[in-house]
Amino acid sequence: MTEAHPSLPRFRRRTAISRWLRKLEGSEWVPRTLAAVGAWYVRLIQATTTLVFEPENPFVLYRDVLPGIGTLWHGNHFLIGSIKPADVRVRILVSNHRDGEVTARVIHKFGVETIRGSGSRSTRWLKKGGVEAFLGLRSSLAEGYTVVLTADGTRGVSRQAGTGVIALARASGRGIVGIGVAANRQVVINSWDRTVVPLPFARIAVVAAPVVMVPADADETLMEAKRRELEDAMNAATERAYEILGRRPG
Repeated sequence: MTEAHPSLPRFRRRTAISRWLRKLEGSEWVPRTLAAVGAWYVRLIQATTTLVFEPENPFVLYRDVLPGIGTLWHGNHFLIGSIKPADVRVRILVSNHRDGEVTARVIHKFGVETIRGSGSRSTRWLKKGGVEAFLGLRSSLAEGYTVVLTADGTRGVSRQAGTGVIALARASGRGIVGIGVAANRQVVINSWDRTVVPLPFARIAVVAAPVVMVPADADETLMEAKRRELEDAMNAATERAYEILGRRPG
């Protein structure tokens, strides 16, 4: 007579837990609850932190070139709702991933609209909503919205600018403003993008980089030069933000 495999009950428990987790991920109350918690935390940060701008709030400093293209390193979307003037219309590119759904719900609570899609730097962007997102960004600029997206795409290489934002500037004729961000009290999540979560009662430094313009007739060589110009400017702005706070980049 064959004995039952001793690990079978444990295997069945793991399978049942996996099925339960999949059902939980598909529940509406999960993203709704996470978004409520996220919005509460953003309001806590807004109420307890001090913003330090150099040379000035980028929305104010470059008001004469709005609508424009704002770009940050991945993981700093939380900031836009805090520094956006009430009379500036903004749309932020948010991924179609389930994490993006929570982010979009949080952003909406602070009067900022979203465009869903991928900002990936790789050739896979065609399969991930990249074309639809690009068209949405370009049409939003034409409608008078300032658009904000991450320079380093999704699951790319951290702190390395992709070509998507450069292509958008070339197609739209609008300038790119890179923004460097740092906090003196923060938690850096151990992920590819090194997402920074500021803690309550922190000082947050926001440094605006010079505007990058991309000619409509820019070829591949000039596009790459502009990509490097933006990347260097954003890294310099980020380093300067940490210097203002007396810290080293995290």
